[in-house]
Amino acid sequence: MYNEALKQRFIQENAGSNKTQRNLVTLFNSVEKYEQDWDADCCTKTAEELQPMLNDVIGIRSNSQTVTLSFLRSYARWCIQNHIPGACAGLLEASVDNSGKLRLQMVQGPLQFQQYLNTIFAPEEDETIDLIYRCYLWCAFIGLEEEAVPELRTQDVDLNAMTVSYGEKVYYLFKEAVPAFQKVLELDSFDYSHKNYGTIRRARNEGDMLLRGYKGETKIRTLRAAVTAAGAAAVKDSKTQRRLTYDKAKLSGLFYRIYERECNGAEPGFDRLASEWVSSKQVEDADPNKYRIMRNKKKRELENDYANWKHAFML
Repeated sequence: MYNEALKQRFIQENAGSNKTQRNLVTLFNSVEKYEQDWDADCCTKTAEELQPMLNDVIGIRSNSQTVTLSFLRSYARWCIQNHIPGACAGLLEASVDNSGKLRLQMVQGPLQFQQYLNTIFAPEEDETIDLIYRCYLWCAFIGLEEEAVPELRTQDVDLNAMTVSYGEKVYYLFKEAVPAFQKVLELDSFDYSHKNYGTIRRARNEGDMLLRGYKGETKIRTLRAAVTAAGAAAVKDSKTQRRLTYDKAKLSGLFYRIYERECNGAEPGFDRLASEWVSSKQVEDADPNKYRIMRNKKKRELENDYANWKHAFML
């Protein structure tokens, strides 16, 4: 932490909880590399000088932006009030436009999503285990909760209706997703690249689990690790700068569906989405007032995030 004594003093005087203390320490550690390059505290820099730092350390979600900027601006005000040498209003005047960062962590629609998958995975026609990882991310894009994905069975997918069913919910596939799902439904083996024997055919586990691989049950951590490794390799090889997690793929798909409804003259449905999210936290019956506050907060967050997504992709 750059200028640690000063920042620790700020934390001790202003952090009201252990959680806030930890968050401030994490934030100040994240800006340290910029302060070291400047050989100056962030409270002394102008808004223009701070822009690269802010674009880097502040996340793409509106809630993250609000909290991080609030912390940094509180620090700037405290420094000014305490007459810290060189302290100025740079952090108070700075704004954040994370459009570029958002474009690297999300996609505009199913076509761009398929292009991303083509960049980090082997083609569908190669019939490798990458087909499983494609379907995993497509499940995110169409809206499934991540924990549901390993539980999907082959009978849950209806390519004629272009749907995936889980429990009482039905999710609709995009045409770009069909080749991967069709292969996963049909194949009982995948091509496997062996370091000693070249490409060999390797049998999948028996059964009706949709994303079954070569051995054992498919776990979320295995799917995450494979997607992370593929994305990192593509970035390292300069194939792309984009990196999508399951959550960001899911949010991209949600906003694309909202945008489609909006283009057709329908309401975005933020009230319903916010209510569903808060109901999943099981607070409605316990505290109706807390439910209302959380719902309204979530609605504003979704509205702001959606507006930022549209701005980033110029929609």
